[in-house]
Amino acid sequence: PRILGGAIWDDDEVEIWIDTNSDGDTYKQIIVNADSEMMELSQGGTETIGSDCAAYVHEGTSWMVEMRIPFEGLGVAPPKPGDKWRLSLCRYRPPGDDFGSELIVWAPLQRGGFKDLANFGTLVFE
Repeated sequence: PRILGGAIWDDDEVEIWIDTNSDGDTYKQIIVNADSEMMELSQGGTETIGSDCAAYVHEGTSWMVEMRIPFEGLGVAPPKPGDKWRLSLCRYRPPGDDFGSELIVWAPLQRGGFKDLANFGTLVFE
């Protein structure tokens, strides 16, 4: 993992974008880098959601993150079976000595960058 310092979104990082009311306009965003630094945002700017995260680096070559996101911090009650949210899971890997930068997304985003709420995937609760 590459931690460049400076803005968290310039590091090796993952992002979760959540649109709990599926309106394609409002969202919560959580960014975590491989050094366990975290930033929480919404369409209005920086926002405290109350997430907990921990990043684990494996032998300096790979990493994973575990995260807890409280429903209260998202401003919603716990979802019921059949509830649907719009969601995107994203990763940015900055360029290294032997590879270029990568943008990896779970949802089929159509425009540049990760902020493409109209094309987020659908999360269905069971």
